[in-house]
Amino acid sequence: MTMLEQTILTHSLENPDDKLKRLRERVTEQAALIEHLRERIRELEARQTKDSHNSSRPLSSDSPFKKPPPCSQRQPSGRKPGGQAGRCGVTRSLVDDPDRCVDHPVDGDLHLRTRPTGIAATVLAERR
Repeated sequence: MTMLEQTILTHSLENPDDKLKRLRERVTEQAALIEHLRERIRELEARQTKDSHNSSRPLSSDSPFKKPPPCSQRQPSGRKPGGQAGRCGVTRSLVDDPDRCVDHPVDGDLHLRTRPTGIAATVLAERR
């Protein structure tokens, strides 16, 4: 008798209910294995996305080949920067005789300083 004939005889003698029961057990085992592997994949993907910026891992554990994220996620609008076209700009003009003058005193004790500060006692009038 050949091996193929032995296999056919062995399987033909088996009760169909036993075969169905064995197949259901196998399907249950495989479903449990698939769920376990899916959970493991989720865990590994979560671990892969972590780096020193979003976990307690040290900076040296980051991949040297991974590019840093861009500074800004903002997409350019395509418009040119600056004011609108045709707008006239206004600049304050200089005056020879200002309406008021404000003196800003130097804070702190100047006599406690050991080196000169470079501040002159008399400041030339500046035009503003």
